[in-house]
Amino acid sequence: MPKNIIKWTLIAAVLLALALPLTVSYLEDYTIGPDNSGLADRVDQWMARGSRGTTDNQIILYDFIDVGWERYVLADLNGRLAMLQLRKGITGRYKLESYSAGSANFRQETVFYDPLFARDSTFYFLFGGRNPDSRIASVRVVIDGVEYTVPVAPGEQFLSCIEIGAETSAARPDPNLTVFFDAAGTDIAHLVER
Repeated sequence: MPKNIIKWTLIAAVLLALALPLTVSYLEDYTIGPDNSGLADRVDQWMARGSRGTTDNQIILYDFIDVGWERYVLADLNGRLAMLQLRKGITGRYKLESYSAGSANFRQETVFYDPLFARDSTFYFLFGGRNPDSRIASVRVVIDGVEYTVPVAPGEQFLSCIEIGAETSAARPDPNLTVFFDAAGTDIAHLVER
């Protein structure tokens, strides 16, 4: 009997010794709260990788959209519009997976959602940007020959999401066919700075 107790105690100690570093590592990665608290600090750390001293990054977080276990956040990083991609962990907290930023006033992303045990996967098109005078009410994009209308909520920035067909999921919208509309349905593409 004592040999069994010692054996199981040793096994438990080994498992604990293996699990502890993994748990600590997991908790260090998933530092962003469900309300995006800590995200600006994490982005600042990410942007400062490889540099010495303090950073002076200006980070403004706007809107976000959740697609499955992924969260997409529209942000301003030092005056450049960015799309941040976060991954949700089992604790409900998030980690920063990647980001893309540029000088354009709009960001777009095609995302794939495959829920566990689902028969069909779903594809989404995210479109976000600056709308300083809230003039843009909707955007028409053409992806692989298929036309989609993206609604835009009033505000200085927006992030919208629509479901798209699987046949168009890998393609990017044709920028020459993208049209911006106001609330009356008038084409205002000539007034929008891209």
